[in-house]
Amino acid sequence: MKAVLFEKYGSPNKVLEIKDLAKPIPKANEVLIKIYATAVNDYDWSIVRRKIL
Repeated sequence: MKAVLFEKYGSPNKVLEIKDLAKPIPKANEVLIKIYATAVNDYDWSIVRRKIL
């Protein structure tokens, strides 16, 4: 599966990476949910840049 990861703070075009990861296997009493779409807002970008609004 593909995932967008960020493991350090900084400019989004420098710290966000697209990686292929193994598909997670749910444990007992867990479910696996497939996400088709999501949204990014100003607060999310401030977390990536380590700047609080």
